[in-house]
Amino acid sequence: MDKKDAVFIATTLMIKDKFKDFNPEEKIETNKQYSELFITLNRYLSQLYDKCQ
Repeated sequence: MDKKDAVFIATTLMIKDKFKDFNPEEKIETNKQYSELFITLNRYLSQLYDKCQ
C-alpha cells in the first residue's frame, strides 16, 4: 500500500465518521451546517495531505 492508498482509506473513513449521524430525510434549516461540515472536512484533508508530503 502506498501513500495514495493510505490517504484514500483514511479520508474515506473520516468522511464516513463525519457523516455517521447525517440523515438525508431530516431537513437542515440553513446551509450554515453544511458549510461548517465541509470546512471541517477540508481542514482534515489538508492536514492529511501535508502529512503525506
